[in-house]
Amino acid sequence: MSRPSRRAPLRFAAAAERSVRTLLRAARARRAAPPVTHEARFRIAPDDQYRQWLRHHAPGPAELDAMCRQSAGFAVRPTISIAVPVFDTPLELLRRMAESVLGQVYERWQLCLADDGSSAAHIPDELNRLCESDRRVVATRRPHNGGIAAATNSALELADGEWIAFLDHDDVLQPHALYRMVEAVNSHPGADVVYSDEDKTLLDGQRGQVHFKHDFDPDLLLAGNYVSHLSMYRRELLRDIGGVRHGFDGSQDHDLALRATERARGVVHVADVLYSWTQIPGSAALGAHEKPHAWEAEVRAVADALQRRSADASAVMGPFPGLITVRHSVPAETSVSVILHGDGGDALPLHNAGCDVQEVIRASETGSRPTAAALNDAAQQVQSDVVVFIGAGLRPVRDGWLQPLVAQALRADIGAAGGRVVSADGAPEHEGYHLGGDAVAESIGVLWPVAQRVAAVSSDALAIRRGLFHEHGGFDTRYRRTLHDVDLCLRLRAAGHAVIYTPQSELRREHRTTAGWDDADRAVFNATWPAPGDPYVSPWVERLEPFVIRADSSPDV
Repeated sequence: MSRPSRRAPLRFAAAAERSVRTLLRAARARRAAPPVTHEARFRIAPDDQYRQWLRHHAPGPAELDAMCRQSAGFAVRPTISIAVPVFDTPLELLRRMAESVLGQVYERWQLCLADDGSSAAHIPDELNRLCESDRRVVATRRPHNGGIAAATNSALELADGEWIAFLDHDDVLQPHALYRMVEAVNSHPGADVVYSDEDKTLLDGQRGQVHFKHDFDPDLLLAGNYVSHLSMYRRELLRDIGGVRHGFDGSQDHDLALRATERARGVVHVADVLYSWTQIPGSAALGAHEKPHAWEAEVRAVADALQRRSADASAVMGPFPGLITVRHSVPAETSVSVILHGDGGDALPLHNAGCDVQEVIRASETGSRPTAAALNDAAQQVQSDVVVFIGAGLRPVRDGWLQPLVAQALRADIGAAGGRVVSADGAPEHEGYHLGGDAVAESIGVLWPVAQRVAAVSSDALAIRRGLFHEHGGFDTRYRRTLHDVDLCLRLRAAGHAVIYTPQSELRREHRTTAGWDDADRAVFNATWPAPGDPYVSPWVERLEPFVIRADSSPDV
């Protein structure tokens, strides 16, 4: 099975064509359904919202035909080698996986199958038939079961393409998957890693549990493999890093993504759903608890990445299976000052904060809220390494709350760090700001309760190195009461400093607040940042909690 037959495609290609046509007829029929109103979307279950989205965005026959023609004109038309480790795959799922590759509108691909010593009698015959049906299919059989990492590397040994993609033996690619990925390669010639959005084929056969991702975030990747599927890597990069590593089975793809993105010149996100996981008992698609050994392997993979990067940090199991918490350290000699601002509130309790506070300064207030000028004046008094701005009336939820905020602010590539703020009843009030919505800047929630990069954070819980704060001019005094924090974060990001949110620093607001954006401040912000953009929220997502998919028919992706 190591070399393919040279015969023309036979019944598997025909089956793939029938499968694709059936899918597309169904998609075209669904497109006729009228869209729902903006208000109604907040009351629709996430999977139903997603299926509504599919009715309008899954490409139909005419669009797929156009993609096929357009792909012939790509300046760069690489061969994509798709590595698939196979082990006792049910025949129906194995055929469905293969048909999803045979049905790709971009035709320059190679399907590399490695049977990892399957005991199921149908596997050898099926792989032989696949190889005979299309010259682009190649396969090998391992004499003994060696695990998914070994099987994946066996598949990689068959690969001839300039790019390598990965596909599980029971999952499927959407018909336009490789077209979109190659389109991205042409648009971003410096990219070495490309990844897409994904969904799941649920137990009832429907598509759901969509994962609309955002642009690359190395901190979120440490917390969990959000890159996942579909991911594609330059062959030279995989060769340089040694392919898939043994000893990380169950988390081999996370370990690979961490090592590859460390060396990649560019990492590109394709905002389209191109890959469907299949939910079957024992599959990670059904839940991380199905494979507890994978969680342990993830901790080791992340710990290894931190060591490679010489980070003064540790990795531990996160709040639920599949998530990792990275704990950064604060050097003992670090000095910290806290600036309290806003009306009312008792003294902030600082015992058991997790790091020593040199001084607490209360900013002089103007009106009902402090101005940017008042915060700057307070910051001028600070001599510490790190200055932390905390809104009045906020109380820590747990001991050690200040340490994670300061630890993030001390990192060389971080400009500002923000904590989590909840209301008196515990509802999330601030988890990083999203830019570009109707509210100029709003907290739309985060998908995972882990540290991750965001567009901006609130001065209600913001830490920054003192020197960096003054280097960038502090808060812009044109803002009277609001948006000065968002403006500072944008200036920091424009200068190459990331902004990060950490839920490990959590504060609760004692009293209810109804303060919104000041109209004059909004005008200043819009004039200064007419189109700020937000790389850390999918263009398809309007809100994460409750989950709302954006109604726009064609956002800028």
